Amino acid sequence: MLDLGAGPGGVASELARKGCQVTVVDAHEHAEAADVTSVVQDLNEPLRVDVAGFDHILLLDVIEHLRDPERFIEDLRSHFDFRNRTLVLTTPNIAFVVQRLMLLMGQFNYGKAGILDRTHTRLFTFASLQRLLRDAGFRNLRVEGVPAPFPKVLGDGWLGRSALAANLALIKVLPSWFSYQIFVVTESTPDVDFVLDSARRFHTLAPPAAPDE
Repeated sequence: MLDLGAGPGGVASELARKGCQVTVVDAHEHAEAADVTSVVQDLNEPLRVDVAGFDHILLLDVIEHLRDPERFIEDLRSHFDFRNRTLVLTTPNIAFVVQRLMLLMGQFNYGKAGILDRTHTRLFTFASLQRLLRDAGFRNLRVEGVPAPFPKVLGDGWLGRSALAANLALIKVLPSWFSYQIFVVTESTPDVDFVLDSARRFHTLAPPAAPDE
């Protein structure tokens, strides 16, 4: 598992406890833990990790912080060969109903947290995120909506749980409006340069065909 932009590393630690071999890449150093390797790197720079050695890649609430998400995803794909890799990605949904209502009232205010976090440099809808991945050569396997964290805001009582249940029901009806976040599981495909290079090497190494009798 490769956890890009791992933050505090909670997901990586949990994966390690389940027996996964995990490498985390983040701008800040993390305390080393059993079966977790830490690499310090700004993700706005070309990746220094051998991405090809991993089966699953996590990009959880990261892509919205990058200066050039398209370049990052394309660079990530350029490390792959014919073996499929799974990319799990999450990002806020700028088309969430609350943001739509705020725009209707002429409000677009960044804050310390949430969809309009001040550290977010790019914002995505379901359609724009899927288009970015598709254009970069990934195949979307699952695209789902994630509800707003109502229990965190309203408490874990009946009010928070009721709001969460209502949000989940609305996501089933209209995910692009009522999803607070977007959850995508997508699969890699080799890029054109790799395919052409493989074809050249194959023809170079392949023995000449026997002449017709």
